[in-house]
Amino acid sequence: MGAWLLQANPDQFDVTTYVERFRDIYWSVKKEIWQRKAAVGDVVFIWRARGHSKNVSGVIASGYITEPATDKSNVRFKGNIGADLWMPGHQELSSKKIGIHLEEVRTSQGNGMLLSAHFQNDSILARSQIITVRSGAVFQLTEIQARRIRELWGSEPSSDDISSPTGLEGQIIQRLHRFRERDKTIIAAAKAEFQKRHGSLFCSICGFSFHKFYGDFGKEFIEAHHLKPISERTKAEETRVQDLVMVCANCHRMIHRDKNYESNFADLKEQFLGKSHPSAQYGNNPA
Repeated sequence: MGAWLLQANPDQFDVTTYVERFRDIYWSVKKEIWQRKAAVGDVVFIWRARGHSKNVSGVIASGYITEPATDKSNVRFKGNIGADLWMPGHQELSSKKIGIHLEEVRTSQGNGMLLSAHFQNDSILARSQIITVRSGAVFQLTEIQARRIRELWGSEPSSDDISSPTGLEGQIIQRLHRFRERDKTIIAAAKAEFQKRHGSLFCSICGFSFHKFYGDFGKEFIEAHHLKPISERTKAEETRVQDLVMVCANCHRMIHRDKNYESNFADLKEQFLGKSHPSAQYGNNPA
């Protein structure tokens, strides 16, 4: 799995508004080699440059690639291009876009953005291209650079091996910011259990299969929905495999479109109930 750092100059494009407005965004990728390399599931960090307006620069969002490079006329969420956010005299670098789902957005020092000073003062990241080269919109990160950014950002999974398929999630901890702690080991265990039971990974609601749709790019890719949302937990609570449901990014967004998580989930299940469920075509033969 690859990792990327994508930079925007606020003098040219209002990237702050863009990441705050949408959770599914698109980024221009001009070089053909990057268009080929950027793969579904790759980790992405969004970097806001300082610009002439003296913005605080650094990482303001994190997520992962959901759509490989394609012309903007073929993207899934055409209303999320953000064309109105370009400053006068500036325009997109390329019509080729990669789709990105944002997991966390932190656009100010107060809510935990990762500052350029953190990069400059870090022995690993001080040598990264965003510090040494600065110019450019797309930077491919090395594995060690990506791991270090995740550690500072606060989303690096623990290296501790948990043999029992349970985990404590939801406790608020302090790093460079405050966030709800998630145990990625239990999520991985839930995905493995689902794949063992069904032969492949697909959305439990609509049946969408990333592997079926994207080929090898989407192999073993799916999201996990907590039946009891992390945001509602006031302290660390045990999460079990059966507390997680495999869903596609679209259904996951629909579940979390507002605070009615439980009813949204039930309504979506009912909506597809009785129809020719797409999971039938994804079952044990996703390819």
